[in-house]
Amino acid sequence: MILLDKSFYTIKKEKQKGRGIFAKKEIPNGTIVADYLGRLIKIAEEEDYEKHFGHYIMFYNDKASIVPQDIKAVGAHLINHSCMPNCGVLLLQKHIVFVSLRKIFPGEELTIDYEVEQSPNENFQYPCFCKSLFCRGTMNVSQEKEEKWYRFARKRQKADFNELEVGFGQQMKPLKKYPKFMKDSFGYPVFASLIKEPITIYDSQLLSIKILREKIKNTGQCLYFPKINYCLYGIADNALISSPKRINLIHKQGE
Repeated sequence: MILLDKSFYTIKKEKQKGRGIFAKKEIPNGTIVADYLGRLIKIAEEEDYEKHFGHYIMFYNDKASIVPQDIKAVGAHLINHSCMPNCGVLLLQKHIVFVSLRKIFPGEELTIDYEVEQSPNENFQYPCFCKSLFCRGTMNVSQEKEEKWYRFARKRQKADFNELEVGFGQQMKPLKKYPKFMKDSFGYPVFASLIKEPITIYDSQLLSIKILREKIKNTGQCLYFPKINYCLYGIADNALISSPKRINLIHKQGE
């Protein structure tokens, strides 16, 4: 279920990735953009579902996964993967919602990191076609990274973590009311847009990671410090992702 007004997005189809959701207007940081509604199925049924319908399964809890009721309809399942996503997955009551991690500009595709867990005993990997600056070539992530989000989810839901909102095979219903914004409480990586010029900051030294992170999230743009010839375009696990050459960061839409 897309929670944005229809004037804010459009559906486009791209090679390899299929349909995706693209912004038509600026979407502020922290906006709840979608709720992954669907049927609850048993985890043991995932493989059978994928054989018939494809890779649309969303984690729910230790007992269940969510699958779209209709894969042809417009919904959260159309939000594609990126290794440098502009949206993240958070929990709202017993629902999985997608929230913008920074300001998103018109023309940008809304994306999340699918973070498919890589089992130590499994060699198969899901290929990635996001073509982002730091594409890792796969939608898989380490078991350690996946477990970090899992611990966060359990802590947030507490004793209710494994309760089901509806029975297996039944369709989840929308919440009666959704807030417009949610605070990013998980600490997802944040990556600036590469279709906008960087913001110039004339400080002679870098600001704190907390301030830098908030500036990227709220402006959606890279931060350029000309006095030290430093351009910041991302923060992941409190590590700064940067380039000394400002010009290298400007990507035209569609490239």
